[in-house]
Amino acid sequence: MKLLGIAIAVVTFTGCTTSSIDTTGKSNLAVAAPNELGVYTIPVGAGNCQLMQCPTQDNDKVVLFDCGSRGRGNLGWTAEEIKDYVDDFIGEDTEIVVSVSHPDIDHYSYIPSIMEGHNISAIYLGGDYTHYSDAMGEWVQAQVQEGTDFVDFNGDLYWSDAPEEALGCNGADAKILIVNAGATDNDNSMVVSVNYGLFQTVFTGDMTGATEAAITTHLGDTHVELGQTDFITGAHHGSTSHGSNSEE
Repeated sequence: MKLLGIAIAVVTFTGCTTSSIDTTGKSNLAVAAPNELGVYTIPVGAGNCQLMQCPTQDNDKVVLFDCGSRGRGNLGWTAEEIKDYVDDFIGEDTEIVVSVSHPDIDHYSYIPSIMEGHNISAIYLGGDYTHYSDAMGEWVQAQVQEGTDFVDFNGDLYWSDAPEEALGCNGADAKILIVNAGATDNDNSMVVSVNYGLFQTVFTGDMTGATEAAITTHLGDTHVELGQTDFITGAHHGSTSHGSNSEE
């Protein structure tokens, strides 16, 4: 099954809703019903931002996978518009987890502003923590002081041999396929798979050929069948320049 189109396509799987958001408005959005998993790709221009709504009766947990931009161009939403949209998924008791694949600003620059006023349950950061901006570092530290769980892997190579409880929810099992796999920030992208019933999605960050090679090496440890993936984020925004989407 494939997601068709770019801006307005909506595909519904059994027990799952995926939506690539119309940049001209929100009227066509497919919102996950109770007990369905929702994955929403938010238009940010030159960057990446995806929101996962967990399959609970009250849809009371969300996971933000990256959210940033180097420039929204003619189609991307402003940070204020993104915050308004994300806020619609968050209620008084909603659990919020933030996962950032790596320290390229176009994957996290909006996070402090769109998460303003919300309590964050956990933050996962891929790559070298010292490579994130001062503003992001200050935001993370402020959340930690409020009791947020913080995972940054200390720059060490890591993969999940069991589901990551914080990144998943209610039957949606999340595993880190790899993080910190190489010499560059892109190489070190945290790549996360989420499996819910017969549906599987992969969040890739800016993974490169080096990242992919490490994932392949450790597939036997993560026990993830990548061939069963239904919905995948194009690594490095679909670029072929770093070996992440090369024909080879």
